[in-house]
Parts: sequence; structure tokens; C-alpha cells
Amino acid sequence: MIKESTTLTVLCLIAAAAASAKQPDSNERIDEIIVTAQKRSESVQDVPLSVSVLGGERISNAAIHSFEDVSQVTPNTDINMTAGYVQVGVRGVNAPINDGMEQSVGFYIDGVYYAKTDFLQDAFLDLDRVEVLKGPQGTLFGKNTIAGAINVTSASPVNTFEASVGYRGGELSTRQLTAMLNLPLLEDRVALRLAGTTLERDGYVYNTLRHEDEKRVDKSGLRTRMLWEVSSQLSATLTYYEGHAADSGQGWEPFILEDDAQAIHGAFDKSLEAEFDYQSHANSDNRNDVATYVTNLDIRWDIADFQLSLLGSHAESRSDLFLDADTASAPIAEWLRQFTYRQNMLEARLDSGPGTLEYLIGFFGFWSDNKQAGDLRMLP
Repeated sequence: MIKESTTLTVLCLIAAAAASAKQPDSNERIDEIIVTAQKRSESVQDVPLSVSVLGGERISNAAIHSFEDVSQVTPNTDINMTAGYVQVGVRGVNAPINDGMEQSVGFYIDGVYYAKTDFLQDAFLDLDRVEVLKGPQGTLFGKNTIAGAINVTSASPVNTFEASVGYRGGELSTRQLTAMLNLPLLEDRVALRLAGTTLERDGYVYNTLRHEDEKRVDKSGLRTRMLWEVSSQLSATLTYYEGHAADSGQGWEPFILEDDAQAIHGAFDKSLEAEFDYQSHANSDNRNDVATYVTNLDIRWDIADFQLSLLGSHAESRSDLFLDADTASAPIAEWLRQFTYRQNMLEARLDSGPGTLEYLIGFFGFWSDNKQAGDLRMLP
């Protein structure tokens, strides 16, 4: 038996060696992966950085539907998202969930930097690729990238007709509908691309006091992009995006209660228990609601071997959070928080193009305004 087994192993190794020695078909090739990890379009093999790239085709084939899914297939990346709370980390470094602290991982969509992670909520729509840059990226992407950067590129309009519709369902009665329509308005000159999505999901924590599910999700987003190719050297892309993300209930459950807390909260809810069993006892109607609005203009002008890029953007985010701060059934503490955030960005870059000496020079201007109103109510 031992001899027979050994012979079989040798034959398998010989077969494997023969298969690996097979000459590749002349028609077989590996598609080149183009990234903009250094603010210019280049092959990922020429980028001296640690970059994980997810192309649009892989995103579709692997059923990746959110940035949380991206973190599941990208090593050393952690993304946790819920309306009102978004945390992004790379290589174990992230910023706490605190609006007074700056990010450790920069977030960019179509070249625009977003200082608030609220814009991550519904940006996962009709994407060309997602690049996760690991390690400090301060030279090209600014100070808020000590851990890395996430560079997202949405699909550009093209001068051919395209259309697609997708639907998916899953656990917790997940229902998501996506649609895309690409229209050539003026042959080889103007093209319009529309993409939209809606997502609904039931809650996964049952509130025994209010008799309803918590952490129900409701999201929607619409992106419009228009491409105007003025000439073979000059093009402009105008983008408008509007998104909404909401969930109900905090989704927390008290599974450690001291005797005093057990007695106080138990007086308001006879079914109160402290077990990790996806049951909550909050007496308040918790809710999170985030709305985002974005307008971008991207102009590219090829001058001989150089490329001049001008990028201007205006973005707004409005969020409301109402939270049962004591997390259980007694009316002890409630927290109301409202945010209004605005930002404007202007960037100009001159790229030398490939050659013996390559350089990138430019100007970056950024302005933001954040207004917050908070109300912590004790024994309301």
C-alpha cells in the first residue's frame, strides 16, 4: 500500500510539472491594471506602493456591495459603517468615532477629498475601481493619511449606449435595486451616465419593550455624470450626486448589568434580561439619518506631453442622531445630535508625463465648515 501511494504521488507531481511547463496560448494575456495611486494614470506594477485594487468587474463577480465588503477581501483593512458612525482603519490604525478628531485614513471619490466619513455611506455605486493604499500617503494625499488612503473611481460616461439593471435579496429581507443608463448625446462629444440604487434591510435586534426590530436600513443614491470632449486634447466631466442613508434603533443590547441597574431598568421592563441574544430594551425611538450632496467639475487638458488637471468640488452633509444614551428601559438619558457640514475643494495639477525626469506640481485649496447642535437630556 505504501509503494502504490508513493507512485501515485510521483505521477501527480510529474503531471503538475508538465502542466506548468505548457507554453501559453498566443491569445492568452493578462490585462494591465491602471491605477491613480500617484495622482496619474499608470500601471499598478509601476507604483512603488502597497496597493490593493478591486476593479469594477471583480466587484460585480464577487458580489461586493459595500465598503464593508471591500474590507473583507482587502488584507489589513477594516471598515465599519452605520448611519451616524463610520470608522475606517488600515493596518490596525484608525481614528476613534469622534467628530472632533481628524481621520487616519483619507477618503477620495473621483479625486475629491472628503473630510467626513458620512460621504462613505452611499458612494458605492457604479464603480470603475477601488484602490486601497496602505501606509502613510502624506506626500500626495495630505496629512489625514497616516494609515493610508481609499481612492474610489466611479465609472465614466462613454460614447456608446449602455444600460443595466440588477436586483439582489438576502437575509433579513435585504432588497437592493441598482440601475445604470449611459447615453451618447452628441457623437464623440457629449455623453451622459445615470446610476441609482435603493437598499432596504430589516433589523437584526428585537426590542422587547417597543416590540419592533432595530437597525433597519434604508439607503438610496443617484449619480449623474456628463462628459464633454471639447477636442482630442480637452475634456470636462460634471458630476452631481445625492444620497440618503438611515437606520432605526441603536442595535445595542445590555448584556452586563449590575444589581442596581438591573433593579432600576427592570422596574420599567419586566422582560429585561442581560444576555447576548440580540434583544434590546431601549425605551426611546432611536434613529440615524444622513443626507449628502456633491457637485464636481473635472477638466483635463493635454498640452504636448503634459497634462493640466483642474478639479473643483462642493459637498454638503446633514445628519441627525437620536440615541437612548442609557441603552435600556429606564428614561434616564437621551442624546440628540445634529450636524451640518460643508466643504469646498480646488486643485490644479501639472503632470510631466512619462520620461527620464517625471514630476507632478500643483496647488490644493480646501475649506470646510462644521456646525453641531447637541442636547443631552437627563431624566427627561
